[in-house]
Amino acid sequence: MLSRASASPLARVTQDPLVEMARLDPVMATSFVKSAMLMGGLSSGLVAVVSGALLAACWSSWALCERPLRWWLLVNCLLQLVQVSPWVVRLLMRVSLVRSRNR
Repeated sequence: MLSRASASPLARVTQDPLVEMARLDPVMATSFVKSAMLMGGLSSGLVAVVSGALLAACWSSWALCERPLRWWLLVNCLLQLVQVSPWVVRLLMRVSLVRSRNR
């Protein structure tokens, strides 16, 4: 039985497409990771804003629900907002690090 360490180089190349893309074209890989992180951060921010707006509009009417819907949405909204800032900071740090290395 072959272990991962003794696998052929071709098998190692095709196992992770992102690593292969980074090996072939580091600039394109950096751009891809940057855009993926940006979309993740933006989508988290968008979910938080939409949830917050919905909560603000319907807070009193949702008090009649038997289950704690509004509290669950409030916690979800806050968790989404907490996640947005690390995504953006991490994105900006990695982009500046890659740019400084390429110069």
